[in-house]
Amino acid sequence: MQKGFSTIELLIACTISLIFLSSASQVIFGGQTALIDGRMTLSAILYTVTNHDSYKTVSRNDYVIASTSLYINPCSYIKNTRTQWDGDTNRDFIVSINEFIHESAYEEKLAEETCDPTPPSLWNNPTLSTTYIPTISGTGTDMAFFTHDTKKYAVITTANTLPSREDIWILKIEPTHVTLVSQLNIGAGALGVVIKDEYAYVLHASSSEQLKIVHIKDPELLSTSSIVASVTLPNTTSSCAACLTPKSIAYFDGNIYIGLPYLANLGSIPSTRNNEFHIICMQNSVRNCSPERPLWVGSFNVNHNVEDIVIGKNQHTPTQTIAYLATSASEARYPELTIYDVSEPEAITFIGSFSPSGNLYGTALFLIGNFLYMGRERATGENKDLYVLDITDPRNPNVIADQKLLLRSGTRVTDIVVQKDILFVATSDTTHPFFIFEINAAEKNITQKNICMVSDISTSVPSLTYAFNVIYALRAENPTQILTIYDHERSCKK
Repeated sequence: MQKGFSTIELLIACTISLIFLSSASQVIFGGQTALIDGRMTLSAILYTVTNHDSYKTVSRNDYVIASTSLYINPCSYIKNTRTQWDGDTNRDFIVSINEFIHESAYEEKLAEETCDPTPPSLWNNPTLSTTYIPTISGTGTDMAFFTHDTKKYAVITTANTLPSREDIWILKIEPTHVTLVSQLNIGAGALGVVIKDEYAYVLHASSSEQLKIVHIKDPELLSTSSIVASVTLPNTTSSCAACLTPKSIAYFDGNIYIGLPYLANLGSIPSTRNNEFHIICMQNSVRNCSPERPLWVGSFNVNHNVEDIVIGKNQHTPTQTIAYLATSASEARYPELTIYDVSEPEAITFIGSFSPSGNLYGTALFLIGNFLYMGRERATGENKDLYVLDITDPRNPNVIADQKLLLRSGTRVTDIVVQKDILFVATSDTTHPFFIFEINAAEKNITQKNICMVSDISTSVPSLTYAFNVIYALRAENPTQILTIYDHERSCKK
C-alpha cells in the first residue's frame, strides 16, 4: 500500500502551527477559554492521527472520531478521519484529515486498466463523438483496454456468422483518433475478454475450448501463433451446444472465472458435473500453472445462468476472496445475486445472496470498495433495474439506493462502470442505451444527469471502459463502432 505520508505530516505540522498562533491570539484577547480550546484542538489532532488507521467510530467523553473512505477506482481511495468535540462555549469543533491511498498490491490482482487514476469531472455536459472502423466485421460483444510501451490499446471481441472471419481486433487508442492495428480469427466467434500481463483471455463462442488465451506481447502483430492455449471446461455435458457456450468471464489474482448458462443436472448425472461456475488457474507457482499451461481447479453448481462475474477481496478480511455472480431468476425463490467464498478454488463455498422483487435476471455487476452495483433486466411496476448495495458484510448485502431506468420490454442493463461518485450505465435498449448518475452514498441516493446526446447512440451498448475521464462505449452492431463520450466545457442543450 502506498500512502501520502509526507502530505499528511505537512498538513499536521501546518495545522499545529496555526493552532498555536490562534491560541496565543485568543489568550491575549479571550483569556483561559481560548487557551483550553487550543489545547483541545492540539489534543484532537494527535488523537485523530493516532486513530487514523482505524475505520471504527470511537467515542470518549470529550471526542467522537470516525473514518470513512471515498473510492476513486477499485484500488485507490481517499480516507477521511474526522474528530468532533464540544468547546467550553457550546461550540462544535472539528479536525479532519484526508489521505490518498493507492493499494498497488491489490491492483496487481486485478485485470489491466481496472484502476484508472483520473478522477472524473462533474459530467454535466456529456458530448458524443463516433469513431467508425469500417474494416471490423461482426457484432461487437466486449472490450478491454491495456497499455504497451506507454501506448494505450483496446481489444475488441465480435460475434460472426462465418467461422472464417476475424473475431479479435486490436485498436490503438489516441486522444484524437482510434486506429486498427491487428486482428485474429480464434474460431466460432468471441464473446468476452479480460487482459492481464500481456495475455488476452477470450471467451470462445463454442461448446468446447470455451477459453482461448492469446499472447498480445506485440499487439500490432497478431497471428495464429499468438494463441498459446485453450481450455475446455471439464465435467460438463449437454445435448444443447448453446448451453455449453460461455456467458461471462472475470480475472482476479492469477485465476480466470467463467460462467455458463444453466446446465440441467438430472438423472444419472453426478452432482459434481454440469456446474455453471468454473475457476481456472493461470498464474500460481504452487499449482504450477501459467497462461501457456492453464489448470482447471474447481467449479460450483449455481443451477442458473451466470450472466456476469466480479471478484474482489473482503474489505475486512483481506485474505478472503469473494465472487459475486449475477444470475437468472425465473421465480421469487431464486436470487439474482449469489455470493461465494472462492479463497480455496477447490472448495468453493456459498455464503450469501440478494433477491429483490420482480423475478428478473441479474445482468451486470461492478465492484468498488464496499459497494456493489447491480443491473437487471427491464423492471416493471414498482420494481427496479439498478441497485447500489453495501457489501461490508458480503453475506448480507444491504440496499443503499435503487433506480428504475424505464427501459423497453426485452432489454437489460449490459455494463456498469463507476469512477469516484459518477456511475455510468449501458443497456441493450436502443432508445435508452446510456445513463449517467451522481452517487451520494451518505444520503443513500443516486441522481440521474441530463444526457443530451443519448438519441445519437441509437443502438445497444454491450461494453463500457473509462480512461482519462472519457467513456469508450462499444456499439452492438455490424460493423462495430466505438463511441467516445466526454464531459464538454460548454452547456448541454436538448
